[in-house]
Amino acid sequence: MKLEDLKKPFPVEKISWRVGSTNEKKDYQTKKVIQKATKGIALAYIDARDVMDRLDEVVGASNWQCKYESVNGVMMCSIGINVDGQFIWKCNGAGETAVEGEKGACSDAFKRAAVLWGIGRYLYEVENVWLDLNEYKKFKNPNDLKLKAALQKASGDKMTPVEKKTPEKPKLQEMTEELLSSKIRAMEQQKTLGGLEKIRVEIKDNYELNAKQKTALGTCYKEVAEKIKENK
Repeated sequence: MKLEDLKKPFPVEKISWRVGSTNEKKDYQTKKVIQKATKGIALAYIDARDVMDRLDEVVGASNWQCKYESVNGVMMCSIGINVDGQFIWKCNGAGETAVEGEKGACSDAFKRAAVLWGIGRYLYEVENVWLDLNEYKKFKNPNDLKLKAALQKASGDKMTPVEKKTPEKPKLQEMTEELLSSKIRAMEQQKTLGGLEKIRVEIKDNYELNAKQKTALGTCYKEVAEKIKENK
C-alpha cells in the first residue's frame, strides 16, 4: 500500500465543472441585477464515488472507513485508513448545500476529508478559467480546451490524458491486372521525374499490391527514371 498513490491525478473524463464567481453585477443598495452574468469561473470537482474507488484501489476496501457527525449545523466527516494495523483519522466538514441539503453536506464533507489524505488536492491548484455562460448560467462549452490545459498544468502533466482517436487510414483498393497495365503505361509515358513520382505516390497511397505487382511497378519506375535522366 502506497499512500502517495492517493494523490495521483484523476483521468480527465472523471473531472466535472461547476460555475463559481461570475461577472454579474448588482446595485449595492437595492441588490437588483444591473448586469446579467455572461462569464463565470470554472471550478473543478470530482464525484464522491470516485473518491471511494480511489480508496478501494490504493488501500483496499477493508482498510478504510468513514464516519459522520453534525457539529453546530456543520456536517463533519472523518476518514480512517489502516496504517500498519492502526487506523489514522483525518476530518473535515461542510454545510448543507442549496441543492441536496444534508445529503450534499455529507458528500462535500467526505470529499474534503479525502483532500486531507491528498485525494484530488491538486484540483485546488487549477488556475481560474473564465468561460461564456448561457441564459441559465451554465457553461456554453463545458469541454473547452482551456479547462483541460488548466488541469494538465495543475497536475504537473501527470494526469491520464483523454484518449485521442487516430484517424482511420483509407482502405486500399485491390490492384487488378488490368489496372496494373494501365499504371505501367502511364509511367512509360512520363517525360519528367516529377510526373513519374506522382504516379508512384498515387499507387502507394491508394492501392494494395502483391509482391509480383510491386516488382513489376518497381522495375518500370526504375527504367523510366533512367531514360528521363539520359534525355536531359
